[in-house]
Amino acid sequence: MKYSYLITILLLLCACGQGGTNKNAKTSHKSPAPDWTPDSFREERPWEWEVVKAAYDIWDESRVWDDKTFSAIDAKVMEYLSKRQITLPCETRKALDRLETLVTQEFSYDGYDDSNMGMLSADGNERIWQRYIGWKYEKAVKEQVPQIDWDTEKARLNSLSSRISNCLYWIGGSYAWMAFAAVDNRNLDCIRNIQYRCLLEYPDNSCTEIPDEKFRAVFREARHIRFYVASGPDEHEEERPDLIRKLEEAFWDWKNYRRETFRSLQKENDRLAEAYISASRSFERSLFIDLKDHFENYGSTSEYVWNKLLHGDCTDEQMFTYSFEESMKQIE
Repeated sequence: MKYSYLITILLLLCACGQGGTNKNAKTSHKSPAPDWTPDSFREERPWEWEVVKAAYDIWDESRVWDDKTFSAIDAKVMEYLSKRQITLPCETRKALDRLETLVTQEFSYDGYDDSNMGMLSADGNERIWQRYIGWKYEKAVKEQVPQIDWDTEKARLNSLSSRISNCLYWIGGSYAWMAFAAVDNRNLDCIRNIQYRCLLEYPDNSCTEIPDEKFRAVFREARHIRFYVASGPDEHEEERPDLIRKLEEAFWDWKNYRRETFRSLQKENDRLAEAYISASRSFERSLFIDLKDHFENYGSTSEYVWNKLLHGDCTDEQMFTYSFEESMKQIE
């Protein structure tokens, strides 16, 4: 019982981190899991705390992200909106936008309490609401955009993200859960953006498409990477080329599937097709940067190394011409 909430959060993050215990954790007699939400959140925002705690308990009992779990959480959210006399817009997309804003503003809290447990709690709470909103979007797009096989779309992306996570095996300690959570967040952001853009039928012009030859080149380079900050000898160094090979296979499997879907959509709706294919470009750009950075942008990278890495705000020219080896020579 003592660690059930920690296990819950770690399962939410899809990774195991090191977290401290909180002797002040509150346990409700109605609740199957201890309450790690901050005292200030419970005392100052009791209505919101009731929903957050109920969502924790629902997931802790089911441990499965399915319609039954989300429907139970949704019932608590709708009850909260009724108590607050909040009415959502009639138009689906506007209603989802409004609900996402409310959930983000009302059900989040600051988890900083000088312990990993506080961060785990806050991040796990955020993960519940990200997945809940994702479920609401999924229900909407399955109804309004049936031309796309959304289950397969998500499964292909999940497979790719799993291969990315496999490349982060070298990260340990309390940084591991943050690294895997970052991969999971990007996955959720990508599928959400695809859903949102398809509902809107408006393309995402924030990124240009990266040419295939650029991706093939960066995957070739990645097979020979050596981690700059890995502590001690890398016992799995011989496995790395195979990990990168499997990641590349998953990437092209996902990319080719999306292109096939794009061509199919083009036959009946150009606007929807362009919205669909453009929505994943920011995800692809982030993966390209990961490969260029040798995945050093995850984990306990030193400030000296961090300052020499590529980041999301770089230009396309910087991204294509960047050399990890040359950058690291500057700090050796």
